[in-house]
Amino acid sequence: MKLLKYIFLLAILNVLVYGSNNNPTKEEISKLYVATFNRAPDNAGLEYWLNESGLKLTEIAQSFFVQEETREKYPEGTTNRSFVRSVYLNLFNREPDLAGLDYWESELDTGTLSKNVFIQAIIDGATDTELGLDKTILNNKNEIGLYFANAGLDDKELAIEAMAEINSDYSSVIFIKKEIDSFILLPQSEPYYKYAWHLNSKDSVLNDIGYSINENADINIESAWKITKGAGVKIAIIDDGAHLNHEDLKENIVSTYYADEDNTDADYIVTEDFISSHGNTCAGFAASPTNGKGLVGVAPESDLVIIKLEGNDDISTIRAFNHAQDTGAKVISCSWGSNQVSEVLVEKLKELYHEGITVLFASGNDTMDLDGAGLNDESEVEWVIGVGASSEANDVTTYSNYGNNIDILAPGGDSILSVGLLGLDNMGAVGYDNQLGLVNSNYSFTDGTSFSCPISAGVVALMYSVNPDIKPNEVRDILTSTADKIGATTYNQDGFDSQKLRAYGKINATNAVDEALRIKK
Repeated sequence: MKLLKYIFLLAILNVLVYGSNNNPTKEEISKLYVATFNRAPDNAGLEYWLNESGLKLTEIAQSFFVQEETREKYPEGTTNRSFVRSVYLNLFNREPDLAGLDYWESELDTGTLSKNVFIQAIIDGATDTELGLDKTILNNKNEIGLYFANAGLDDKELAIEAMAEINSDYSSVIFIKKEIDSFILLPQSEPYYKYAWHLNSKDSVLNDIGYSINENADINIESAWKITKGAGVKIAIIDDGAHLNHEDLKENIVSTYYADEDNTDADYIVTEDFISSHGNTCAGFAASPTNGKGLVGVAPESDLVIIKLEGNDDISTIRAFNHAQDTGAKVISCSWGSNQVSEVLVEKLKELYHEGITVLFASGNDTMDLDGAGLNDESEVEWVIGVGASSEANDVTTYSNYGNNIDILAPGGDSILSVGLLGLDNMGAVGYDNQLGLVNSNYSFTDGTSFSCPISAGVVALMYSVNPDIKPNEVRDILTSTADKIGATTYNQDGFDSQKLRAYGKINATNAVDEALRIKK
């Protein structure tokens, strides 16, 4: 016990005499994070304390105890004994011996030491003496703390997870470094993710710059991404082609096809009337990759089959669906419709359904009742998933078509009410100019059920990736039964919006993936 006191009294003396005059280093601040929170420092926090706060190390340690995170970890009523045990566990993965615990508790109870001086003394004592495993574990934890922060990561949950696996074995450091490398490629790390309210509305920065985003308007995707990002599933986009060399699309494209000409040239051709590729934007919402550029799709690890279809004749249309089928697509997204679907196409859609392929169609943007006389739209065919649009207000949009056979809503944006969705534009100056001063010209804000459809297709791809044997009827049942009930309306006993005929609610990606996984045979 005397040796213990001697060692730590020297450490305390070092803190009191030298600590207040020292400019902090990254290593010292990182150790404070480990000791206080048992997590790696986030990049923004580390940079603030190091370069912006202007505080010395002892002042930083003291400032930690007025932070909300500290109050949450050590709520009012936490005893000094519990506090000492927590700090030891944070730093060394062990509790203090009984003599040490009694000593430090007494020092804190009498006010001889403040909590911040105690923490620094424990750190300095482990650093400056030969304490075996304690010193090794602290060094390993600090190495991971700095690696995490230097990677530019700021997610506190990930910072906790990174630290939780570290022990005295250096192999744990090597393993967690690999995990951190994979963290860098999280969908949430994409530069324009902060504007993608359909993926994360709660933290949308758009609310800070004059737009209105309901905190529940997104599709609840982030927990689903912890399970899957859609690897192994092909999504076919049947549309007007795509900008095949787009920076935020090209690496996920595995097949291209031009149905009208029966060749592989699916590149979009700019015209005077249509300056930007509709299919390009749709493909991005479904499966734009995680690559450190721009946006990210709902299923960023899925493969894209880009099918260009310009004509509306049955021969070209069936050819398009045949190509999707032949390339192994499990999901087909169609953001178009005729209001007069042919019997030939209905038969093809039925065939795809029975072969285990899920086809989705957008409902359209005319605020129209699709049950009206003389209307027979593709989105209401019983063999497909019909998709309407939800808004930034977490309600149906002002334009979305509706009807008894529309199955699900998904974010489509409503620029009349707010800002719309941020999606892919053509690369460079050729394209739309709806950047709002927030993004570069490779992206633009837009809206429509056209984009609700590929967002939903991305969710279906996530479902197939965790349960490859799931059937289209099961896909539909899961999407509708796990949907979020939104808006001021009445849902009947089957869960359908019987008042306004606008589907079973808004798609919930995490609920859908969880249920697809649960029923896996």
